[in-house]
Amino acid sequence: MRKILLITLLISTALCNGCGRHGEAAPEARLTTSGDTRIISNFENLKTWDISPETGFTLTISNETLIDGKRSLKVVYPVEGLPSINTKKLPREWGNYDSLRIDIFNPQSETLDFAVRLDDTNKKRFNQTCLLEPGMNNISIPRENISKAIDAGNIYRVVLYLKNPKKRMTLNFLNMYLAGPGRPDALKAALPSMPKRNYIYIKDETFEPVQSKCPLPLAGTIKISIAKLCEMSKSDILVSSGVPFAAGQLFDEKNFSIFDEAGKELPIAVKILGRWPQDGSIRSLLVQFPAEVKRKYKQIYMRWGEPRTTKDLNIVDISWVVPDGIINLPPDWLCLSGVTGPQIAFGKHDFQKYDTNIDKNFPKIRDTKWTGDVGTDNYYGTPHVFYQLYARTGDDEFFKAARKETIHYRDDELVQEGPERGRATASKKTRNVYVQAMIDDYLLTGDPKSLSMAGSMVEYLKNSYPAEKAFFPKTAKHFWTEREAAFPLIGVISYYELLGRKEDLEYSGQLVRNLYKTQNEWPDRGGFIHNLYSHDTEEGARPDEYGGSPFMTGLLLEGIVKYHRLTGSNIAKDSIFRALDWLENECVAPDGDSFVYMTCDARKGEGHPDLNMLIAHAFGYGYKISGYTRNDYLELGTKIFDAGTSKARLSDRKHFNQNYRSSGHFLAYIKK
Repeated sequence: MRKILLITLLISTALCNGCGRHGEAAPEARLTTSGDTRIISNFENLKTWDISPETGFTLTISNETLIDGKRSLKVVYPVEGLPSINTKKLPREWGNYDSLRIDIFNPQSETLDFAVRLDDTNKKRFNQTCLLEPGMNNISIPRENISKAIDAGNIYRVVLYLKNPKKRMTLNFLNMYLAGPGRPDALKAALPSMPKRNYIYIKDETFEPVQSKCPLPLAGTIKISIAKLCEMSKSDILVSSGVPFAAGQLFDEKNFSIFDEAGKELPIAVKILGRWPQDGSIRSLLVQFPAEVKRKYKQIYMRWGEPRTTKDLNIVDISWVVPDGIINLPPDWLCLSGVTGPQIAFGKHDFQKYDTNIDKNFPKIRDTKWTGDVGTDNYYGTPHVFYQLYARTGDDEFFKAARKETIHYRDDELVQEGPERGRATASKKTRNVYVQAMIDDYLLTGDPKSLSMAGSMVEYLKNSYPAEKAFFPKTAKHFWTEREAAFPLIGVISYYELLGRKEDLEYSGQLVRNLYKTQNEWPDRGGFIHNLYSHDTEEGARPDEYGGSPFMTGLLLEGIVKYHRLTGSNIAKDSIFRALDWLENECVAPDGDSFVYMTCDARKGEGHPDLNMLIAHAFGYGYKISGYTRNDYLELGTKIFDAGTSKARLSDRKHFNQNYRSSGHFLAYIKK
């Protein structure tokens, strides 16, 4: 089981038995009652509250705005004992509800030992201890806990006290209310999880040097194997395989060689497939050679960093679906090479159910018959998902499945000719254009058809989504979604990573800067805020509601993260932090471990954990680029990763793919 030390957040969590805390976004209006909540006290009447016998209390109504337009009861507690404010003047018939909620702001920089006492009309008592962390706290006490001790529907007295304070302490009380049944918390959108961040808009983009230590040795020899993928009766085969390298590991293709089991160097054909744009080092080599393989696997040796001595063979044109044999590299090598992005090998992390779910569900997903509908067969990019699973396992079964999916997607579901070559045959939407699938395939097989199609897909994306469309003005009401910008950015920046074309970097940069301008239209929020009614009229948003989609933001952050990884852009970095703060403050569902589908009022009561895994990667990356100091990102990222794993819906390709297209990066990002 995971043993992660989660340092206290700036936002606070009520750490008590049966007592939960939910972080929410800053409101735009005063709190009001609804059919799902009932205000017990708004803490704006001094006459309601008495004090315990201890001397030294100060009670005032504070106009300091902790929630927009909402005053609070400011209480200065005296030293030692059990000083309390208490009342018998609240409504006594509480009736049916899901939980008692109390919003309290702790202005100290230290955690306070706090308690709630409830007395019922029969004079029985219920006590609940909670820790109040610095900042805003939303105490949540389930009714079922209260009802075990007292009559939870008939409350005679409420007591709110500190336990043995060592000095005078101040608390601001904002609301006490009953939530549910029904929608768990209709006030949820009005409660901030942390003080607003004062964002400073960056006008001039600068680029930090992108430097990192090569994670693989610069020279060495390792024992690997040939995996025979053709029929077992065929022993003389052609091995053809892409061999990936980490940035900075290999610069000259001549410094690579293959040896047989006896240590004899073999003649090979070699072709550079791509170079890393950061330093010009080799990203992948196509390696081919004949071999006699009588069984499924045969051991060989791979050496790099020293010149080979044999005469090179000629490259054989790739005309097959699956080659006779491939070089079967260890998963650690594949992961650390970054061929499918940052990865951690199977079993080398603490989230074992994450891998177990793959083992359990992959055979069914792999064997699902194609329908010819790209939305069913390839939603979120089946080949890209399968190639990532190959990198994490080194299992040739994943390789074969990925290769077959690539060819089906490339040859059967994409336009093959004309000015729109590269788009999906069934749709012109950018969300069906998965350039990464073609790049993965090219780097691991050397198939030039995949490279050619990737280029056509990139041109289609740039033509169909001009970079200026990424900017959404504050008062605009036209259709706009994060996802429509996400796939052009992901596809084009990935293609830049492959070929290093300046025009692709320029387009990606323009997209990122326009997205950043969109964020600055609502500088106190941080998200990619747009009109939600136009986003999707069927989701229940009002025509005047502006917000965003958490899961589409997760997709969009894939591209922004890659742009930052490749350029060190200060704008991209700030954009990532802003978006993560928005996700943390406005988008967490009442359950605390998932996100709402959209931030309109109509969708705020329900979380969607099956979408968590499209978002988790970004919290891992935010934690990493903060210098591993934003522990709130780590905590929430871990929580949603756990919930996404345990509550995953993996019954079809769409849901399997959305769970695994980017979530593996989270594991790599949080590893120091």
